[in-house]
Amino acid sequence: MRITVLSESPADEAAIRILIESVLGRPTQSVEPPPQLLRTRGWPSVLRIIPKVLPYIHYQTDAEACVIVVDTDTSPVHQATHEQPGGAVSACRLCQLRQVMTQTQRQLRPIPGRPPLQTAVGVAVPAMEAWLWVASPGCARLGADLSLVYCCGSTPGNGATSRVTMH
Repeated sequence: MRITVLSESPADEAAIRILIESVLGRPTQSVEPPPQLLRTRGWPSVLRIIPKVLPYIHYQTDAEACVIVVDTDTSPVHQATHEQPGGAVSACRLCQLRQVMTQTQRQLRPIPGRPPLQTAVGVAVPAMEAWLWVASPGCARLGADLSLVYCCGSTPGNGATSRVTMH
């Protein structure tokens, strides 16, 4: 499977690739966006480059999927109430990512003979390092490719849960 991974740093992207391959149970091939799209890093940059990167990988590459993962840091953790109509919270990073990705994907035209680009969005609570703390035992493979639905993203005892959802 050919996958583009976007995160707050190259180190986070490398860790996410390892996690993806572990969950899928097979190697993947990396599809990198052009370096000029990734000049700066961090949460604001990831949010800002999605409208440029998704069309690029959709039209200019043979990537099958794009996985975007960021840290929550001190932002509000996504809650079930955010899923209700009108319930999105502007400071919630998962809500923000979903909004930008939905708006961008609506503008993408289908490519004849090719399935739509799969996307997965992950928000690590409180940070990517929490996922690395628990690694594979905290994650469950549910269903098809890239169905990383719930991953334990916590240090022992704090009960936080991280989510990666398919679009």
